[in-house]
Amino acid sequence: MNVSNSTISEAEQYFPGFSSYMVIFVIFLFGSLAHKDFKLGAAISVICVILYIFEILNLWVKIGGTEIIYILLTVITAFLSFHNAKENFSFSNKIEPLENKSVLPKKVPKTHDFVIIWYAMNILSYCVFASNIITITLNPFNAFSWCLTSGLFQVVMGISASRRHDPHSATLLLLHGVFWSSIASSMMLNLFLDSTGTIPIPVLSIFIFLFIAFSMMDFSLELFRSCYHIVFALFTLALCINGFQGTFIGSMGLIGFVFSLYGLSAYISRVSGVAKKIPIGRKIFNKEIIKNKLKNIFKSKVNDVSKQNSVNNDLFSKDAMLGYSKYVTMETIGFASNAIASFSFIWVTAETQLLIIPWTVGIGGFVQLASGFICFSRGLTFESLSFLIYASFWSIWGTVRGLGLLTIAQGSGIIIGCISFMVAGILLSVLSTVVNKIWLVISLLFDLIVLCFLLKGVDVMSADILEFVVSILFALACIYAALSSAIKNAFGRDILPTGLPSIQMSKLHSEGTKAVWADGRRATGVQKIADQLSEAKEALGQLTWDFMNELWPSNVSLVLKKGEWIDSLGLGYAEKYIGRPDSIAIRIPDSSITCHLIDKTGPIALTSANPTGEADTTHHLQVLAKLGIKNCDGILCDGPSRENAASTVVDCRNIDEGKLGFFRIGLTPKSKVEEIFDRVKQRQSDSGSDSGISQSNDHQGDLIDEAKSSVQNVPPSTSSAIGKAGKTQ
Repeated sequence: MNVSNSTISEAEQYFPGFSSYMVIFVIFLFGSLAHKDFKLGAAISVICVILYIFEILNLWVKIGGTEIIYILLTVITAFLSFHNAKENFSFSNKIEPLENKSVLPKKVPKTHDFVIIWYAMNILSYCVFASNIITITLNPFNAFSWCLTSGLFQVVMGISASRRHDPHSATLLLLHGVFWSSIASSMMLNLFLDSTGTIPIPVLSIFIFLFIAFSMMDFSLELFRSCYHIVFALFTLALCINGFQGTFIGSMGLIGFVFSLYGLSAYISRVSGVAKKIPIGRKIFNKEIIKNKLKNIFKSKVNDVSKQNSVNNDLFSKDAMLGYSKYVTMETIGFASNAIASFSFIWVTAETQLLIIPWTVGIGGFVQLASGFICFSRGLTFESLSFLIYASFWSIWGTVRGLGLLTIAQGSGIIIGCISFMVAGILLSVLSTVVNKIWLVISLLFDLIVLCFLLKGVDVMSADILEFVVSILFALACIYAALSSAIKNAFGRDILPTGLPSIQMSKLHSEGTKAVWADGRRATGVQKIADQLSEAKEALGQLTWDFMNELWPSNVSLVLKKGEWIDSLGLGYAEKYIGRPDSIAIRIPDSSITCHLIDKTGPIALTSANPTGEADTTHHLQVLAKLGIKNCDGILCDGPSRENAASTVVDCRNIDEGKLGFFRIGLTPKSKVEEIFDRVKQRQSDSGSDSGISQSNDHQGDLIDEAKSSVQNVPPSTSSAIGKAGKTQ
């Protein structure tokens, strides 16, 4: 059969994509058949497989018939969309009593959706190069759109994973999405420029390093994924050696394609309900053992609470640090973007300067811009400011260099622009002195990069050599910061140190990594704080006990006499620092989070969340900044206080005599407190109960002992500091 040139071109453009999707839906088909609840998914998979078979055949032989399949697929998917929307709407508005409380709600199947999409999109990209090695396609440049589709889709899904607080999947998807998008952009430029396949080798070396680093981090989690990243590293090495065409790159494309098929099949088999699972080498190594070994190697200082056998017991999670963002930390991507953009200038020549645009503007600009906005949404002001300034710089300078406008822009324009960025860089350098050492180094090197570009813009001799050296140093510093951030996300602690701030203006950056931060929105966060704490169930007098049960939770503090009952709180030597010599103030705030914590722990002894005589702390971020790590072991984060008014402080030292006093009238009026007290006394009088020790199990009777060195205007905030004075002896 004679094949025309136009037919060959069309086949080279579409075959990698059509064949990839056909294989993907074949795997979906088998996975759907193995799952009892996914039978309709099997029907859709069959239709898609038939569709792509017809599309592939139509690349060489025009047989038609795809229109009918598209119509059928559209009707079925529209029906499913309507059905699912109806089910979700009905479920969200339908509330039924649970007749049999022993029957738990049906567990939603775990789908591993992000990882499945990751492997599926990598199949699409690798097929472009695999098709070339088996001579189905002659030029991989013609199929660049599939790599671009894979990359952009992974970037979008990476942002989605970030919003769902899945840092590992988010980092994987964003890293590989950026990789494939940039590769595709380079292929597109080479195609339009009719080039032989030039690619920036220094930039690819960064990806090789990152892939190897991820392989090492995944070694404790999953053996297959660790090997999979090695395949990515070898594929990137092949790009450095062969460019986009050659035996090495084609072979690695085929190997990557096979590995991606296996990974997709393995995770499809891990959807809940599938009986047989394809092995991937999970949990071969104990993650906690590796954590402890790394801790010993790097001698990182870690609180004893980190020894609990739970992967969620991470030290110092910035996700709960500055309020509640919909995103997880993306500093790893921001640092990596800087390194890639910087390294791209090392490779640029007059003939290849246009090819740096995907790496400088695409990654250093747009990707880093997204990282900056995510940091801003999480309240990381300095980090967001830095990433946004860097993104602006790479976007402008990458465009000028890539389009060859440097000679045109020489003069006052480029001088003013570079001086502006230098001023911004100097400001960042000053601010970084109160953050950490690595940010200070990066900020100073950025200033030098801008200086180099200024010298190059005004055509100073030997500026190229200085630019080369400084760009390498800047990239290496960013790679170190990216690895430090990525390892911290994986293992929950600082293993690669970033250094203490040069100037300590707040204890947040200097001592924040030593504290335990718990998310007050989640039961796991409350449980994390509860596990530092010990129960203290010494009962008080019956009148006092009943008064507390009636009064709390509220914003009323009660001042009680100290006695032997306070010894059970485990204060030990710290008892003399708590309250006054003869009394102590206690209160339960009207907060579901605090009540849940008390349910977990029993009574809790706490210091006030602000130093004596200073302003009240109204946000959990202020707690560490004012108290410091020496006075604070853990923080239960609940954002800003909902009420900033003072609590009512009641003198209960003579309560057994039926007398109350008031140190301060706050939100709750005096008349309301007295009304409650009279009601309690009347109830006791009617029942004939006398004062004594009670062993009530009422969870509302559990007390939170909020120690006060003096009567202070403490707002009823649930952002509490678990102080060293509150540790059980």
